[in-house]
Amino acid sequence: MQIPIGQKIRALRRERDLTQEELAELLGVSVQAVSKWETGGGMPDISQLPPLASVFGVSADELLGINVADEEAEVQRLVDEVYAPVWRGEIEEDSQGYMFGRYRELLKRYPGNLNILSTMLGSGVSIYSFQLDDKPEEKPALLAEIEHIANTLLTRSHDVTQIMGVRYWLLMLYCETKDYDKAEEQLAKVPVGRDGETYNTKIMRSRLLSSKGDWDALQKAEKENIASYAYQLLWEMTRLGGTLRALKRSDDAEAVCRLNVAVYELLFGGEEWGLPATAVAYQSLAAHAGARGDAEGAVANLEKHFTLMRNGNAQCGRVVRRTTPLFSGMEQDLTEMVGVYQDKEDFLRDLGFPVYDAIRDDPCFQALYALVDTLV
Repeated sequence: MQIPIGQKIRALRRERDLTQEELAELLGVSVQAVSKWETGGGMPDISQLPPLASVFGVSADELLGINVADEEAEVQRLVDEVYAPVWRGEIEEDSQGYMFGRYRELLKRYPGNLNILSTMLGSGVSIYSFQLDDKPEEKPALLAEIEHIANTLLTRSHDVTQIMGVRYWLLMLYCETKDYDKAEEQLAKVPVGRDGETYNTKIMRSRLLSSKGDWDALQKAEKENIASYAYQLLWEMTRLGGTLRALKRSDDAEAVCRLNVAVYELLFGGEEWGLPATAVAYQSLAAHAGARGDAEGAVANLEKHFTLMRNGNAQCGRVVRRTTPLFSGMEQDLTEMVGVYQDKEDFLRDLGFPVYDAIRDDPCFQALYALVDTLV
């Protein structure tokens, strides 16, 4: 139950060990005014809420008895409640219309709630794009409502993920209306992640090019998208292998490294342009082989490791043209994927790892020292 503001002021004043006279002096009001607030005989003017909150060290919401966290939890529960029957397949016809209408009702209870508006946006764009072909007269009003929702979110939200979602749905909307200048504007304003790129921009760019019918540019963008996802997958597999090794799950770690290499060979094999993620996987496979006393396996994997790292070093900062079937003709600046630099000293340190002690005198292993001299 919400506590009246007068009772809240009295409780906070006593918690801070302040008299009514001291509080009145701090706020620049009369003692009688403070007394009226606390007894319910009057309410503080709205201009006095920030000073009151500052004196007590609380937010204005808390002073007014509003529990923002509880309200947002309730809103999320209600939003989930709207979606639940759709997810369960209980509402198949006009599911977007059902949700959009329910969200409108929720907004009457929680005006301007960003969570509701954000969820509502996607339903509105879906209705506009797929459900009004036989009702074109309804499109202008819905378009205006969607843009109003989006502008409210962009003006008030500080949540990067939420803002990315707004830009995504606006681009989809403007592709549908063929307003490509506005669509390009949304793509240009998508917040960029720490890696310089976001998943949303890849999808948005492809959707825009598809809507324009620019098939050559779309094919190029799709190749770049796939390549980017492939690099990310290989790095995640490398990290997983390292985690499994740390957990002393050697067999599982080796299996992940072999899968890493298999994916690399399938997508990029034959080019050897140097992918550090897979170079590390080869290094790990060499260590596994060395631990088993398998000189041939260790040497073969170390040779691949050294070669990939050498080529990665050599190509860093340069643009290469890929030749493998999936990425044929794609030009790429390898700076973005070369994240590990190794020189001769690093390679020699690799050869000195104790895991190779059992095979160190093998002639094949000794030949690696001569190979390292040619790498840099």
